[in-house]
Amino acid sequence: MAPPNATNGSGNNGTTHGTNRFPVPSETEKMLLPENNNEVYVIGTGAAPKKKTFWHYLSLRGLFGILGKQVGTSPFRFIIIAFLISLSSIGMYKIVLKDRITDGYTPINAPSRYETDVLREFWNSSGDPMQTMLILTAKDEGSMHRKAYLDEATNVINFFNSKFSGSRAKGLVFFPCHSRNGWRKSPAPLVPDRIVDGVARRLSPTVGRKRSLACAGVFCVLEFNKMCEPYCGMTTAFDMFKTEFDNVYSAAVKGDNVTVMALLHHPVANLNGFEVHLERYMFGVKTREAGASLPPADAIERRITNMDYVQVIMMIFRGDKGTDRLNKMMETWELAAYDETLQFNNSLLDVMLFGTDILDREMIRDGERLKPFFSTGFLIMISFVMICVLFTAVFLDEMDRGKVLISCVATTGPTLAITASYGIVSLLGLRVNSFMLVMPFLIMGIGVDDAFLMTHAWHRLSRQGYSVPERLSMVYEEVGPSITITSLTNVLSFGIGAFTPTPEVRLFCIGAAIAMAIAFVMQLILFGPILAIACRWETKGEKDAPSGWRKTLHDAFNDAVKAYCRLLGNKIFTVAVGLGMIVYWTFGIMGLLNIKTILDPGKILPPNSPIQVSNAILRNIVWAEYHPVTILVNTPFNVSDPQQIGRFFEMVDDFERLPKCKGAESSLIWLRDYADYTTRGEPEVDMFAMMMGEVKMSNTEHVDPLKTNMTLKKLDAFLASPFYKHWSSFLKQGVDKSGERIITQFRVDVAYQNTTTWEIRIDLMVEFRDLVARYKDLNASVWEHNGFFVDQMLSLKGVAIETGLLTLLCMAVVCAAFIPNPVSLISAIIAIASISMGVMGYLSWWGFDLDPVVMAAVIMSIGMSVDFTAHVSYHYQLTSKKVMVNGKVKKETLNGKQDKLEHTLESVGLPMLQAGASTIFCILPLLFIQSYNTSVFVCAIVLVVGWGLLHGLIVLPAFLACLPSSVTDINLYSTYLSTSSEKSCRYRAFEMLNKLNVLVSVLIVWRREEGNRLEGGAQVDQSPPLGLFVPPPSTQFVKDQLRVEWEIISR
Repeated sequence: MAPPNATNGSGNNGTTHGTNRFPVPSETEKMLLPENNNEVYVIGTGAAPKKKTFWHYLSLRGLFGILGKQVGTSPFRFIIIAFLISLSSIGMYKIVLKDRITDGYTPINAPSRYETDVLREFWNSSGDPMQTMLILTAKDEGSMHRKAYLDEATNVINFFNSKFSGSRAKGLVFFPCHSRNGWRKSPAPLVPDRIVDGVARRLSPTVGRKRSLACAGVFCVLEFNKMCEPYCGMTTAFDMFKTEFDNVYSAAVKGDNVTVMALLHHPVANLNGFEVHLERYMFGVKTREAGASLPPADAIERRITNMDYVQVIMMIFRGDKGTDRLNKMMETWELAAYDETLQFNNSLLDVMLFGTDILDREMIRDGERLKPFFSTGFLIMISFVMICVLFTAVFLDEMDRGKVLISCVATTGPTLAITASYGIVSLLGLRVNSFMLVMPFLIMGIGVDDAFLMTHAWHRLSRQGYSVPERLSMVYEEVGPSITITSLTNVLSFGIGAFTPTPEVRLFCIGAAIAMAIAFVMQLILFGPILAIACRWETKGEKDAPSGWRKTLHDAFNDAVKAYCRLLGNKIFTVAVGLGMIVYWTFGIMGLLNIKTILDPGKILPPNSPIQVSNAILRNIVWAEYHPVTILVNTPFNVSDPQQIGRFFEMVDDFERLPKCKGAESSLIWLRDYADYTTRGEPEVDMFAMMMGEVKMSNTEHVDPLKTNMTLKKLDAFLASPFYKHWSSFLKQGVDKSGERIITQFRVDVAYQNTTTWEIRIDLMVEFRDLVARYKDLNASVWEHNGFFVDQMLSLKGVAIETGLLTLLCMAVVCAAFIPNPVSLISAIIAIASISMGVMGYLSWWGFDLDPVVMAAVIMSIGMSVDFTAHVSYHYQLTSKKVMVNGKVKKETLNGKQDKLEHTLESVGLPMLQAGASTIFCILPLLFIQSYNTSVFVCAIVLVVGWGLLHGLIVLPAFLACLPSSVTDINLYSTYLSTSSEKSCRYRAFEMLNKLNVLVSVLIVWRREEGNRLEGGAQVDQSPPLGLFVPPPSTQFVKDQLRVEWEIISR
């Protein structure tokens, strides 16, 4: 007897999953049921139950199906939720655009942070000192030590030091203050002077009054000399030189012999026994050899100094940002002074200002300058999306108002996610740095890709007779897991980046993670409901088969896909792809190994920024001649201890013996002057005579501190001397346990030269740290103004590698949760790593160095690369797909690599191309901007899209196609996440349980019949051991049926 054919009432095989009803029982099952039983017992050998079980809804696709059905049933409720989420965009009114380029890219555990903390402790400060550099050059490119130019330079320095009060083009900047701070209070602030061509002019008092009337409360005028402590003596030495220069110049004009007067020499001028380090103020100096003769008619400036030419005069304005209030005040003063220099009108001098707050603002201004270009790019992207959606609707002959609505709002979700993320970041009290201004490209790229996937799936199910909830449920089941992989991997990856030790990268990752999460939610609760609403305008009825040009295009597309899939499965083509990838990896790894870690503010700044000129002067002139480093001795110091003094000067000698050191004469060491003072006392100078320029030189030779029995008895007088009072900021005093006066901390400065490149500065900083590490008994530390930048460059490569590896690890974990096939999972991760390596390696070939901008671009490219790999790997591991048959959804098995390739490319190939093209169109306007930041991101996006499409459409499918189906069909945990098998493990187990019960029931019946026959009617237990009630069949059928059921079970 042939086994019964298990069919349902419609004639379809019972194994299909296209209906929600239980299958009609097989002949065996009918015989095992009572004739009047209306219930259906799932105990036979029929197909898996059509009614979805509880376990189905625990699967990822089941959960998305439930969500899609709810969205399709009540779309407006979800739109309201999306609207409420988007209200967080209101927080943008509190947005703060600010970069911290000085220390923002330095890891929190970098040595420079400890060194800066030691310096702060020395100054009793909680903030970094302000260092604003005033740079003066001659408009005619002549020497700055000419009398008229030196006079004008002095006027400008004094103006910014004591007369400038935060004036801007339209008036004053006032700051609320308190009288206890010691700053000048003024309910009606004074209007500051402004120098124009050397003449002090007063602004219109009306402007000042109007501004003061517009402000409530008491305000202080921001004058630098009122908030410069403890650096208020920074201009004293230069003022003394200028005074002596004027005296000697006047004497020379009268015809006096000036050779016996003060030696106004560079680099160190000796003003009657008092040394002035001109090398700290004058740069680009050309000096004359000692004894060289000059013609009598030569300029007086050349005759009274050893300088033939001075290119730059620079003065540093320093202030202690000890509190948040002081920090804000000094930032306001610096930016206002910078604005003043931009308006400065002088016929003799070019006036420039350079500082960290200025640098940060220029970075933000560069980002804000991109707004119109971003807007243009977004409009191009939106237009492209609209064209794609509308063309698809026309091609499918489904054009209606709903499709127009879909095309218009396809980018609404990502856009709201961007604004909401900025709002949330601002509400959390975080600032927005310049890198977060390029975050929209990442969000729009991934968000638009998700929109294309949903729209593509939605179009395929149109006019099939399904209700809106059913249709949207199927769309969410198909697309939900795929977009979850890309979104969740990015959220978690950027979440990991939020714990990196680099503050600016941390801010970027926090903003990107928030935006990615909101974009994912918006895609489900905003764009999905829009699809549901758009159904109202769709034409009812069955879809006609394509005809005319639509059929021609449809057939051509299908033929092209089939031919391309055959090409991907060709072994020769696979070998060619492998060889191409070897070449790709070779050049990529070479570029990766050769990339340099350099942070050059000149590159990061916009090319037309005013501070490009001052930055070039600092890099090429100032740092080439004078590069100071501060050494702090942090152990209690006894000036009477020869051994301790010897150790100290041994360390100083090590620093001064370094190749690029300017020598001992350029070092600022208070102990040398104190040794002179304790031995010789106050310089014997008649101040009136010095003012008249009639003082002769005194002995200028230093006393050896090691041969001087110094004590601290004369320290107060030393620090009170007009010649030595500037040393008070170089040391701190205290008392020891016995009550004796001691030096608790002090600092010295050693100068270096020819440090024009970052490689030299990095090598020097490493040597400095090695030197102080040898003198642990002095507890010495070193501080250098560029220390933060040095540590950035020393750590950038490690931070980039660490962040990249953590991101890849996170993506591997997330992808493993959604891609049950290990081969597809591993191939996706390798593809992501390959794309990221290619982006970074080929950026190096294009001449880019590893800096914070490139690192942010690489992090962004890792996030974007998921879209080109995860979708392909996820769809290729499926072993079945849903098709429409007679208006019903049925599962069709994917047999072999050709079917899998065709299904994968049909599902994600076109959306992937559309998303890549839309991203490229978005950045096209940025090509017209001459900016380093934009060039990095444009090149990175072009590379990630290019390499991503290469991997997603060629490399990854070709690799997967060359593997046997037994490998690519493996499903490690199909119980909960399987979407690739025709029958999941739970259904197979249930079927085996049913078959086992049938067999046991037949054996029980057969035993009963045999017992009745042999034992005269004795009964046996009729209950199946597994607890299912099975009515006994007819005894005439038992023996034959046992054989049939055994054959069924054995299949």
